[in-house]
Amino acid sequence: MLGWTTAYIKVLLRRMNLFKIIVWEMALGVPAFFLASIFLESGPYHLTLPGAISLAYQSLGITVVGFVLWAYVLKQSPVARFTSFFFLTPLLGIVLSYITLGEPVTPQLSLGALLVAGGIYLANR
Repeated sequence: MLGWTTAYIKVLLRRMNLFKIIVWEMALGVPAFFLASIFLESGPYHLTLPGAISLAYQSLGITVVGFVLWAYVLKQSPVARFTSFFFLTPLLGIVLSYITLGEPVTPQLSLGALLVAGGIYLANR
């Protein structure tokens, strides 16, 4: 399914604006996951201000920026070589968390990021 979706989005990128595709993906995906969480998750829901800020940061800061970069690279690359770039999202999360929140980058996190980056490099050389 992921391969089919990636190939379809590549076709859409020829006809549509990148920003429109990202907005539509978010506009359709967010409500769908919200509804699914109502039926599939249990427990009390207490959204606090820090929780809302964290959710907005994850949604807008990491996901949107990651998808924009992902779509830009997809537009420039063959689909078969491109799929490994999905793994840029966690790397972007590490970098943005360090820059914006001052989160520590531990040796284990650095090693994991290096292994992911190495895998992306090896898959695309």
